[in-house]
This record gives sequence, structure tokens and C-alpha cells, in this order.
Amino acid sequence: MPSMNAAQLHLALTHLPVVTALIAAATLALGAFARNAATRRFGLALLVVAGLTAIPTQLTGEGAEEVVEDRPGVSEALIERHEDAAGVALALTVLGGAIAAGTLLAGRLGRERTARSLFALALALSLADTAALAWVAHLGGEIRHDEIRSGAGVPGAAAGEARGGEAGAADDD
Repeated sequence: MPSMNAAQLHLALTHLPVVTALIAAATLALGAFARNAATRRFGLALLVVAGLTAIPTQLTGEGAEEVVEDRPGVSEALIERHEDAAGVALALTVLGGAIAAGTLLAGRLGRERTARSLFALALALSLADTAALAWVAHLGGEIRHDEIRSGAGVPGAAAGEARGGEAGAADDD
């Protein structure tokens, strides 16, 4: 079995914090709405996992950059946008995970008032880090997927490029 290169490892890890944060935010919102303590605790635990998985994802980014930076169609500017956004998302996600851990601890210690306040903060951070991670994922996708870049959805452009630049020529008949 061939070994994974740094880009493959980064791509494999990338999905963990994105999906976990999304599920955590939904679970926390459901727990708040339903006033269900078990659901809230599960959502908090998921938020901790999202924060923890964001760290190795970030750490593998530089190696992934080295693998793809010299490939045709890869833009250093797109990589930098992705890196900058990833730094913000990492901070939000790790902070959200830390607040979630603090909320769980406060609950275990019987500090209900503190736990309620921290829960509200954890819920807000889960929404913010979910949005930030979704943006980072989009920017990461743009690095190798020109079809999702801004302006790439022009009708006939891809077909025209495939025919040697005669966009729309077949439609003029």
C-alpha cells in the first residue's frame, strides 16, 4: 500500500474539524432549544473534538503547500488566502473547544450559572467557527479546483477552452 504524501494527509484531516464543528453547532442549538442537558453535553464534547482536530489539520498545511505549490494552475495568492483564513478558523475553533471543555467542567463541578454562561458562549463560537471553517474549506478547494473559483461559472467558458478557445462557436449555428 503506497504511503500518503503531505497533501493527502492534509486533505484527509481537513474534513474532521469542518464536519465535526457543523454537527456540534447543530447539536448545541438543538440542545439549547430542547433544553436537553445530554444533548448539550454531547454538542460540547463534539466542539472539543472539533478544536482538537483543527490543530493537526493546520500543522499539515505547510507540507501540503510544498506538494502542490509548483503545479500548473496553482496560485500562491490562493494558498495565502487559504492560510490566512485557516489561522482565524483555527483560533476560533480551538477557543470554542476550550470554552466547551470549560463548560463541561463547570457543569461537573456544579457551577450551573457559570456553565450556562459558558454554554451560550460555546454556542456562539460554534456558529462562528463553523462559518470560518466552511470559508477555509472553500478557499482550500479553490487552490486545485478552478471550477469553483469566482468567475469560473461563465457558461460555455469551460467548453470553449476544451475546444481551443472557441467558446460558444457551436451555439452560433
